[in-house]
Amino acid sequence: MPDVINMDAARASPVSNVHQNPPIGVINGRGIPQGSRLQPKKLVREWKIRAGIWIVGTLMGRLREIVDVMERRKIDVLRLQETKWKGNETRAIEIGYRLYYIGRN
Repeated sequence: MPDVINMDAARASPVSNVHQNPPIGVINGRGIPQGSRLQPKKLVREWKIRAGIWIVGTLMGRLREIVDVMERRKIDVLRLQETKWKGNETRAIEIGYRLYYIGRN
């Protein structure tokens, strides 16, 4: 004679009764023990760089003004357009400031 199966206790999956009898120390149905929830690590440093663009027309006698504006507005990188300088060079404007330029005919 075959064994009698209780249909009320039958489950489609052996895991399906997790919500009824959770393991000791588990706070939710995901199986994460209490107090050991992992915190995400910050893997990348945040860099905040302020940049700007300025159409100057010419740079003759305006280098100090450019440095003043960069300091006042806390700009790290400033792109200058229409400088009217020719050639490819770099110049130290002031301590901590350097001007790189590329000019065409």
